[in-house]
Amino acid sequence: NADALVKDANELSEALKNGGLIALSNTINGNITIEDVADDTILNFAGNTINGTVTVAEGEKIVINGQGGVAATGTASALKVNKGADITLSGGTFTSENAAITVANRTETPAAITIEEGTVITAPTIINLEQTSNYAGAEIVINGGEFNSTYTKSDARPIKVHGGDVTINGGTFTIDNPTGRNCYFIDVSSTYNTANDGTNKYIAGNVEINGGTFKSNVPYTRAVFASMSKGHIPGTVVINGGYYEFTAENSYLVDVPANVIVNDCTYVGVKTANVFNISSTNPADLTITVNGGNYTVRTSPAGCFNYSYADRVILKGGTINSNKKLSDSLAAGYHVVDNGNGTFSIVAD
Repeated sequence: NADALVKDANELSEALKNGGLIALSNTINGNITIEDVADDTILNFAGNTINGTVTVAEGEKIVINGQGGVAATGTASALKVNKGADITLSGGTFTSENAAITVANRTETPAAITIEEGTVITAPTIINLEQTSNYAGAEIVINGGEFNSTYTKSDARPIKVHGGDVTINGGTFTIDNPTGRNCYFIDVSSTYNTANDGTNKYIAGNVEINGGTFKSNVPYTRAVFASMSKGHIPGTVVINGGYYEFTAENSYLVDVPANVIVNDCTYVGVKTANVFNISSTNPADLTITVNGGNYTVRTSPAGCFNYSYADRVILKGGTINSNKKLSDSLAAGYHVVDNGNGTFSIVAD
């Protein structure tokens, strides 16, 4: 039922100008560029594969779906999204030996990427920022899909969008690299950026997680990570849900110099001592407020929400299998209840 059936890059280029539903009729070997796209255009793989890189040109908008996908080799990305582009992936398989999606954005207009259920991405890095001066970040929304990081070295960053905004509503995020070290599922560290008032400053990105599953066996794993020097503008992190299972040592839910709010989630840290990591360099006015959630941490020695800087964690809810240091973090008007089953809950007086 496609409006156009295309067999190569030239036919695709012509079909994009007319829009509608465009389907591939066979495998295409080589790079293709999405440009001069008519409104409401959908590219459907129809079970075929593009062996190369698909580049979405500046300011273009398109939906890509269907069985089949894009396979890149070497240092090439499966998708390259330029500034101001708006792309939705609602199906397909994307593989790369480097970064599956590279965001190249150099102006005040950020690229927008939406990923829906049915999308499968397998690569060392799922989304990568091509950092440049005056970078305005990117707007990433993930509603579902399967994301497998194949990074085999240290310092894996499956979603690396410094200074960008990331919203995750669903999906499964997995990395299997027990010999590695440091996995930052979402890295929104500060980068030179354009603030809302038009001035150029170093700005950290914002993260909102409403659902999804994150699993890692990499030591020093963080679901959300950011580094930020003194004088940089911090972002915000809001966690409303999600399941996090980190089985290696020294792993944490978040490690960010930002204001963090955790309303709900399930966290399983098999070999971790704390849920949050707060360094001595974090500004004292940036706090972590816990309103709810269920937390399982290492019990020998007993784990806790935070050990070294408990005063920067504000507890207003949640259940954890440890009572260590909880009293040091209680908000006014709250107390700890022993549930009698090895867990402790924070409840209002």
